[in-house]
Amino acid sequence: MKKILPGHTYWTLTALIEANVLPAYIKTSKAVKLINDKRFHRAKLYSDEYKELLGAKRVGSGRNYEFDLLKVLQLKYQLENYLE
Repeated sequence: MKKILPGHTYWTLTALIEANVLPAYIKTSKAVKLINDKRFHRAKLYSDEYKELLGAKRVGSGRNYEFDLLKVLQLKYQLENYLE
C-alpha cells in the first residue's frame, strides 16, 4: 500500500508512534472499530490479502493478529474517500 496520508499527518503519527504515545500495532477488535465499515469484519481482515495489506503480525501462540496502525488508518481514509 502506498502512502496516501497527507505528509504532515503521516509524519505526526510516525513521531507519536516512535515516542510510544501511540502503539505501532493494534488488536484486531480495535482495527475493526477504527475502520468502522460493515464490509471489513474480523474474518475478512484475517484473509491473506488483508493480512499482507495491513501489515498483520501474529501475537502469542494463538490465532490472534495485530495490525499496523498506519496501514489501518490509510485504509480507513481511502475507504472514506478523504484522499484519492
